[in-house]
Formats: sequence, C-alpha cells, structure tokens
Amino acid sequence: MPVVSKNLERGSIVTFAVAIFMLVALLFYLIVAFFHEDTPVDNPTAASSSASADSARPEKSGDPPAN
Repeated sequence: MPVVSKNLERGSIVTFAVAIFMLVALLFYLIVAFFHEDTPVDNPTAASSSASADSARPEKSGDPPAN
C-alpha cells in the first residue's frame, strides 16, 4: 500500500506543477494580448487612421478629383 500512496503523491505533484505552468502561461498570454499594439514597431505613423490622413490632405473645392 505505501507504493500506491507514493505514486499518487507523485502524480498529484506533477498535476499541480502542470496546473501552475498553465496558469502562468495564461497570465503571460493575457498580458501580451492586453499590451499588444496593432501597429508595427518599425512604422509608428501607421497608428493614424486613413480618415485622419485624408483630412490632413489639403483639398480645394474647385479642383476635380485626381484620376
């Protein structure tokens, strides 16, 4: 009987270690997902939307649209 209890104890330690590892991995994933930005690091100007880029362009009311 002592062998069975020792095996169960070892199995519970492994299960506990796997559960802790999965919790740490989930926490890491949530932190990365929360702080992740959609813009690449090399192109910080991509953060401005296309609407704001279009509004920054000077347009004259009399000019026809460029083709």
